[in-house]
Amino acid sequence: MDLIDASGIGDIRLSLRCPENISTTGNECSRDALERFLRDVKQDHRLRCAAARRLGDIGSTRSTEALLFALEDRYPIIRFEAISALGKIGGK
Repeated sequence: MDLIDASGIGDIRLSLRCPENISTTGNECSRDALERFLRDVKQDHRLRCAAARRLGDIGSTRSTEALLFALEDRYPIIRFEAISALGKIGGK
């Protein structure tokens, strides 16, 4: 069961600490919430890194814009995870 509620964001911090709780079935609410979280530079960079990784696992081309945004992040690990996620999406 997803820990993200129908409004889209739910308790994403908790979900990202246990990323297996976030659906990889292409759930639109999950994907949208992860994209918003990834773009929010006020959030902890480790959790934003997990969001980028999970977006790659979901594999939706709709996440490309958020992942491209992450390529400009100040944290190298987020840029790395964004590149990896884009590679997963492009490789499908």
